[in-house]
Amino acid sequence: MTASYGKQKESATLGAYFMSRTTPDAQKSLKNYWQRKEAFERCDLALAKWMIDACVSFNVVNSVYYQHVIDALTVMGPSYKGPNLHVIRGYYLAKIVDKVKIYVDSYREIWKKTGCILMADREIWKKTGCTLMTDGWTDQKRRTLINFLVYCPKGTIFLKSVDVSNVSKTARLLHRLFKEVILYVGVENIMHVVTNNASNYVVAGKLLM
Repeated sequence: MTASYGKQKESATLGAYFMSRTTPDAQKSLKNYWQRKEAFERCDLALAKWMIDACVSFNVVNSVYYQHVIDALTVMGPSYKGPNLHVIRGYYLAKIVDKVKIYVDSYREIWKKTGCILMADREIWKKTGCTLMTDGWTDQKRRTLINFLVYCPKGTIFLKSVDVSNVSKTARLLHRLFKEVILYVGVENIMHVVTNNASNYVVAGKLLM
């Protein structure tokens, strides 16, 4: 009799950790699970439809801002209405451009920064400066572009891209483009210039020297 009572007590204790399949709570939990799964799928499907209808590249999901925008939307709730075309290409585009300019300007001090190196009990002051890099390429619209980037110990900054599709890429033209960027960065700040090794780039480099 005592052994039987002990088994019943043990069964009752273990039962507290498991939910019976026949209880109303168990059915409610299972129902909520499927409803939540269906809600997630509806949301994913709506996002996929928008991307397909707008011909948005599927690679955009790899953007660092992809989950960020989804998190922002969930905080706003269902009453939120997205900005229209004019607001995005006007006010918000200008706002983002201003932020990028401020970000680029934060690197300008690094471009001309000097650093102290302790060597053999002597302080040697060395100018870190920066490196100007150019990269010519052709985009999906078959446009010939030249990108200008600046590298420094803090990182690499993209300055601008120039469309040279409809002009002859002579050494004189390249010299003028390079000169504009060099003056913006600062002649005294540039320690190296990395370009294509084509003959017109070589001549442009000699003109700059």
